[in-house]
Amino acid sequence: MMASIHAVVGISTSLAFCRKVDTDPSKTKQYIMPLLVGVALHGVLDVVPHSHFISAIPDIIVALFVPMLVLPFVKRKYLILVLVCYGGSILPDVIDLGVFRFLGIGAFRIFPWHFAVVYNALNSVWTNRHVNVLFDLAALLICVALVLWKRRDAQRMLCDKPSIM
Repeated sequence: MMASIHAVVGISTSLAFCRKVDTDPSKTKQYIMPLLVGVALHGVLDVVPHSHFISAIPDIIVALFVPMLVLPFVKRKYLILVLVCYGGSILPDVIDLGVFRFLGIGAFRIFPWHFAVVYNALNSVWTNRHVNVLFDLAALLICVALVLWKRRDAQRMLCDKPSIM
């Protein structure tokens, strides 16, 4: 899946965890589950049929700008949660496709959905580009549905005026 879609999915999952932050935003152990869920969702999205309908560099730029567009509207006590969810959703790509390539060990992977055997097997099965784009759009629609379903939590997390500017 494209990095930008991973970013949007990660940020939208923060709605599922915002009530735990309401109790005490300073406890670090409450951020472990959102991080793990972000990593797990990354794996699910990578296994689902998908396409890369924009090239890697613009996609990465968009993925880096997504939190910059969202964070100014998030209340301060939820900033860490949103960043942890975002970080969990892009962490597998950062490690497997970023750090290892930078270190010159690009073939090495930690996350199983990035293994060449798995990746090549899935790509050989799902070759219809139009169907794959529909799966990409479905992932985004699920994020919109989550925001609508958890709109009270979204209202709780959003501030009246941008907090970071």
